[in-house]
Amino acid sequence: MCLVICLLGWFIPHASGVTVLATAPMAIVAHRHRARAVLAASIAASVVGFLVAGTGPLASVLAAGWLEAWRGRPAGAAGMVAPCCWRRWR
Repeated sequence: MCLVICLLGWFIPHASGVTVLATAPMAIVAHRHRARAVLAASIAASVVGFLVAGTGPLASVLAAGWLEAWRGRPAGAAGMVAPCCWRRWR
């Protein structure tokens, strides 16, 4: 999903702000699994993004994955919602 969101922001004109939402799928992986899983997912998605569209999505996906792996917990809007609401949804 992270790659799809980054590709939408890359190919659709004036939609580069959509790439901010790409951290949400990585936040879910970071919340449910370890940073190692986030790094593996971001590397795999960035390689596919590089093959599809070049270096733009590669940098976006790697930045989203690095942000989530570095923090060790969800960041951004998902980080505000996850601690208070995620436990109820399990």
